[in-house]
Amino acid sequence: MIFLVSCNRNEKSTFKSKNLKQIKVLILYSSGNPNAIVPRISEKINIDAITSPTPKFVNTAVVAKMIADYLKKKIPHVTLKKIEEVKSAQEVLSVDVILIGSATHLGIMSWETKRFFDNILHSIYVHRKAKLKDKYIGCFTTCEVYPSGKDCIKSIYRALYDFNSKKLPSLIILDKMPHNEIEKKVAQFTKKLIAKIAK
Repeated sequence: MIFLVSCNRNEKSTFKSKNLKQIKVLILYSSGNPNAIVPRISEKINIDAITSPTPKFVNTAVVAKMIADYLKKKIPHVTLKKIEEVKSAQEVLSVDVILIGSATHLGIMSWETKRFFDNILHSIYVHRKAKLKDKYIGCFTTCEVYPSGKDCIKSIYRALYDFNSKKLPSLIILDKMPHNEIEKKVAQFTKKLIAKIAK
């Protein structure tokens, strides 16, 4: 299963003076609908990225929850939210770290994630001089094959390029991975995140 205030020296030192118990993390994710089915070519059924099928047991919602659980062991202020439920830029402005989780759709970010960039982050880009310079942003995706997931991650970081945010590690989870391997990868990922944030 996405993270702005001006960036003067005082704000920068304020963030660095925070310990992990003070930092606020927002985990946003889009995962599609696990109960949806792909219609046959002959069937007249409208389907888009919001309603498209996604694996029931390995999807960005599941991975986002795992990431949140691991982070909460060190960082108490962790919020988990569907990306389409973000209604204002203030929800992004009020946190220090943003993790954006998107299902991979045709090698790029999902439609819900793209809409978040268009509706929420674009207003920040236009109206905030510092863009996302004082935020740490990372991303993760679930996919069928690694090259597609890698392209999805690239599409998210490409969209973030002009925001000047501090880049965090990314995570790619294949939907055929066994649960214990996913747990291991999520544990390693969150360990890297905490090490980067705590510097």
